[in-house]
Amino acid sequence: MSDRSYSSTQGTQYDPFSNPAVGDMVIQTLDGARFYVDKRIMAQASSWFAGKCPPPLLPSPGTAEKKFVVPVNDDYCLWEKLLPILYSSLEQPVAFADLGFLLHAAKKYRMAGVSNVLGQLLLSVDMMEEPLQVYALACAFGFQDAARAAARRMLRLPVYVGYVAELHHASAAAYHRLLDYRRRCGDAVRAVLRWQTSPPVWMLDMDMSVTDGGIDEILRSWRAGIEGLEGMIQDHPDLTPTFSPALLQPLLQALPEPAEVMSHTHKFAEVLDGLVLKAIDEVELEFD
Repeated sequence: MSDRSYSSTQGTQYDPFSNPAVGDMVIQTLDGARFYVDKRIMAQASSWFAGKCPPPLLPSPGTAEKKFVVPVNDDYCLWEKLLPILYSSLEQPVAFADLGFLLHAAKKYRMAGVSNVLGQLLLSVDMMEEPLQVYALACAFGFQDAARAAARRMLRLPVYVGYVAELHHASAAAYHRLLDYRRRCGDAVRAVLRWQTSPPVWMLDMDMSVTDGGIDEILRSWRAGIEGLEGMIQDHPDLTPTFSPALLQPLLQALPEPAEVMSHTHKFAEVLDGLVLKAIDEVELEFD
């Protein structure tokens, strides 16, 4: 056992859990660190701790009330990160690398409030920069909204992005469902782009009048562009046709007039973007 040193004057950051003079409970970690906390707060935040707390007793006259000690099977590094989240007034940033073991601890100690806070973090813009990691954690700990958002974000990335440590939290079935979702999204987008003996119906409904070159040349250029997009679907099912060189290059070659290029590019890509997004929106990510 070792008390962490406490001084109200040392250092630049006050650690509220290292002061033996406060709180009525001691969390004693596997590596001997001691955290001084409020038993009532711990019991309210964690049903695991609520079950560990003895009923209140009146102290004997002339004796100081002893702090109740709860041993835990985790080390100092976990609890120094977990307690500030549990004490909601002590907000601090949560590093992405810490999310996995914090979510695991919140589940282990049955801290529903902490789990919800961390689950909301998974949906943040910054976290979605790592969609495969978010997907793995969201599936492992039951955050379906975050899993859906991450799976959708993954459509913009190559299918093989390498191993990430967070995958060990998720099941093989969850990873299979991600790959299946990606395949079905690709199939849905191909159905939008499919051009057989004639253009897709949605293209024929468009007004594509031109001053030069004729409608046939426009259709040929769009067909070449669509075929270029189809070749990209396997790697990136969530296409952004408006900005895709594969789509625009044939049109630039077919229409020498800049005004015509801009007019038809905007009209065509706006419709196509909407159809691609709608097709992907109709694909459901499956869960257990």
